[in-house]
Amino acid sequence: MAELPVANGAPVGPHRLKTRHQRGSILEFQDRSRWEISPGHEIFTNHWAPESDITIVPGGFPEYPYDLINPKSGDRVPARFCGNAESVARWRLIDH
Repeated sequence: MAELPVANGAPVGPHRLKTRHQRGSILEFQDRSRWEISPGHEIFTNHWAPESDITIVPGGFPEYPYDLINPKSGDRVPARFCGNAESVARWRLIDH
């Protein structure tokens, strides 16, 4: 599998959604990367289906410097890269 382009340490480009945590405020992709969604935008991501293809591009907000785009729904939400699942294993995530 080809490596995704990286911007500021975070992989960008197409990703496949694996799971949603904390009512859509944290997303994990099949490449094991985790992303925190800007508060107020989880209303959109909470409804994204697992296996959705999501595009990650540089965004415009300093605290959430990436945009996650769901082409099927047309949703675009600000997010920040949290690392991969192994690096954040100490997090206690509660699925809802």
